[in-house]
Amino acid sequence: MGVHMSESKVRYEELDRAMKLNKVVDKTIPFYDSKNNTWCLVDGAYKYNDMYLDRLIQKFAGYKMQYRYTWLGKTVTRKVFAEVLEDMITRYENLNIEGFEVDYNNQQLEWLTVIKNKLITEQKRNAAEIPHYCKKNKEWQCMIKISSKVTPYKECGSIEYVFGEYSGFG
Repeated sequence: MGVHMSESKVRYEELDRAMKLNKVVDKTIPFYDSKNNTWCLVDGAYKYNDMYLDRLIQKFAGYKMQYRYTWLGKTVTRKVFAEVLEDMITRYENLNIEGFEVDYNNQQLEWLTVIKNKLITEQKRNAAEIPHYCKKNKEWQCMIKISSKVTPYKECGSIEYVFGEYSGFG
């Protein structure tokens, strides 16, 4: 059974930005290496690098989280929720979290359902640009279309932020 942070009010974007702006670097806790555009953690002689802060926090705290789903009959396990969001881009149609609800908090369950339905609708009619990773800018992007009267606009940032804007959950 996964460890849950369902009551957490932490917004990834704010945490991400605050930690990146923090000039004092204590290398015994996860820190952002702006030179290499990655998160780092130094543990004795070992230095860990990861694009996801979540994974380094788990290593630092000494516990593992688990997010599972089935895809085409196979069980897939992810240690970072952002990886489940990444998987949704390519596996949205057959991705199923039923049976693994205990791994997700209520907000995540609702979020994944809304995103999946929106992806199915938009991939069929190509009405808006779906979330994608921009290698050049090293960030996730998508076009947000509120209505036919409002000009679509681009959102950029971490996958959690982009999917939050895309789903309308903010």
